[in-house]
Amino acid sequence: MKILAIDDLADNLVSLSALLRTYLPGCETETASSGKEGIEKARTFQPDTILLDIKMPGMDSFEVCRALQKDPSTGHIPVIFLTDQNTDSANRIRALEIGGDAFLAKPVDPGELTAQVKAMVRIKQAEDRLRGESHVMEELVAKRTAALESSESRLRLALDGASDGLWDVQMETGEVYLSPPGCEILGYKREELPQSAQLWTHLIHPDDMPRTRERLTANLKGRAPLFREELRFRMKSGEWKWVLPRAKVVTRDAQGNALRIAGTITDISERKRAEEELKRRNAFIETLLENAPIGFAVNTIHDGKPVYVSGNFEKIYGVAPGSLENVADFFEEVYLDPVFREEIRARIMSDIATGHAARMCWENISITTRAGEQKVVTAINIPLLDQDLMISTVQDVTERHRAEETLAVQLDELRRWHEATLGREMRILELKREVNELLTEAGRPPRFASAETDRDPETSSG
Repeated sequence: MKILAIDDLADNLVSLSALLRTYLPGCETETASSGKEGIEKARTFQPDTILLDIKMPGMDSFEVCRALQKDPSTGHIPVIFLTDQNTDSANRIRALEIGGDAFLAKPVDPGELTAQVKAMVRIKQAEDRLRGESHVMEELVAKRTAALESSESRLRLALDGASDGLWDVQMETGEVYLSPPGCEILGYKREELPQSAQLWTHLIHPDDMPRTRERLTANLKGRAPLFREELRFRMKSGEWKWVLPRAKVVTRDAQGNALRIAGTITDISERKRAEEELKRRNAFIETLLENAPIGFAVNTIHDGKPVYVSGNFEKIYGVAPGSLENVADFFEEVYLDPVFREEIRARIMSDIATGHAARMCWENISITTRAGEQKVVTAINIPLLDQDLMISTVQDVTERHRAEETLAVQLDELRRWHEATLGREMRILELKREVNELLTEAGRPPRFASAETDRDPETSSG
């Protein structure tokens, strides 16, 4: 298995290589730090899958993907885009339209990375077999010899033994062929399914039909080099299973009309279940974070862009939802006094620069929100350098701080009262001693008890 990773950040390439070596033992990896270098290495290295960062300086990722798709030597290689949490749907759609196969969100989850890479490798291997056989078939079609039927038979026999299914459509006659492995994925025997265009209306989920027609038409008309779409197919049991059909037009007439389209079908139900479980867990974690008394925020270290900001984080700091677009915005929105802002910025950035977690705790910081509310907060930052992430937490300790101040005032008043009371008692004892001394000099017994017993001799004698 050979993987090519393209990213302009060296740390990201090191992390990806380490993950691939750890979770895909025996995997051979190559890296490239620019789009141009990545295209050259794809031609020479011929990887099974390409991991491409969606945000690249210079030659951006869309240009890179387009160049790879146009090059006959690399157009068959699956491309997985690496995106951040803020990548919008327009960029995702654009990536798919130019030939991207899948997406992985940063920070990359090892399990999802492994599943995606394995799936893409299986798809590429199946497509390699299909391309090789298709080349033979095209030559035989040109010669219009009897060897064509023999070649097609060998191809189908080979794919019938594979885990992926083969599907083949003759556009003029409407005849549809789905190989036995493809039927088995859905729990059918081949003779139980129609061998015509009705097959697709019988299998594809009604909600998936509009986009299936749109993407398939784009391929048939030559607007897209390949058809690939994750779809739900009806199993014999009536349940719906996620599959990935991939295909391309293999024969056109002189006017460019599609005569034949062929491809593979892959069972991706396990990956989909894993994705749903990951979404469920993420939703659970986000619910915990949103309802915790502490505010949480996560940003990328290299550019300060937010990855996640909890509602309580914004509420404690008194900022408008969605107003913190980077670290600079945070200081501007939270510390309104420009002099104090620069002081606290310098202090915090200096502490973060040390890299020591113990320095990244700032207690009892006074702030005034834009609404004029005065608060005292304690903030803690947790750096995840290998993932280029900084976790920030904040706790509103205003009430505790006020209680501590009130307690300190009360303790001070108690101390002063105690000192005053003790002074009076000491003065009374001194006067008692002086009276006792005068009585003793006059030959009379002491009137007051000593300091040790604090008893009155006259009252104690009865």
